[in-house]
Formats: sequence, C-alpha cells, structure tokens
Amino acid sequence: MKSGQGPTAGNKKRKMKYLAVLILTLTLLSFDQVITSTDLNGKWVDVNTETDTLTFETVDKRDYIILGRGKEVHNGHSSTKSCYGLYTYKLLAGDRISLSWIYSSSGDTKNYYFKQTGDVIDIEEFYCLTQTGTKLKFKKLN
Repeated sequence: MKSGQGPTAGNKKRKMKYLAVLILTLTLLSFDQVITSTDLNGKWVDVNTETDTLTFETVDKRDYIILGRGKEVHNGHSSTKSCYGLYTYKLLAGDRISLSWIYSSSGDTKNYYFKQTGDVIDIEEFYCLTQTGTKLKFKKLN
C-alpha cells in the first residue's frame, strides 16, 4: 500500500466527492426557473375582477399580450373598459417585463414587475394606471 492511501485516506476522498456533488446539486437548485414566452402562451384571468384577461401569443417570433377588459356602463350604454388591446412584450431579468401598447403614438416601452409561479402570474398594473406599483394576480385558464 502506498503512503497516504490507507483506509482513512480513501474514506476522506469519498466524503469529499459526496460533498462536491451535494454542493453542486444545491447550487443548481438555487437558480430561479427561467420563464419563456412558450410557458406563458394561453389565456389568463384576473382573479379579482374575473373579467380582465391576458392572452399571451407568439406570432412570427414576436411576443404579444392581448388585454381583454370587462364591460362598464356609461350613460346607460355598455362598453368595453378602456386600455384594452394589443401589447408587445419582452421578458427581462429580475422579475421584470417590458411592455409597449401598440396603439400608443409614442411607441414607448415601460418595465413592470412580473413573476410567474406555476399557473399564477403576479404583474404590476400596466394599463389605466390609477396607482403605480399596484400588483394584479392572474390565473391560467388554458
């Protein structure tokens, strides 16, 4: 037997290998899951209003959100709430999403809080802003 390779040295090497595998596994598990536009595709409904919807779609490699709004009554006439329509989006790092309303004359994009966990999305209100920072919760329908 070579010097330094007795039974105790073999156990130490084995323990070091197990420790390295454990550290690698824990490191990999600690990374946030990366959300892709494919994960979002489909229709999501606001859990509070149950009328506002987000439909995520990809067309010609461009990502879109179609915002559907509930109805409201003005002067006895029913109409769709304002700010509905088509938005382009890009997912950003750090729980953020960049949105641009295609009907906007300026074409500006703005960044908002966005996090998907399973079939639930938490998103900062981006339409008809009444209070900045208000978070909305949507649940996936399909």
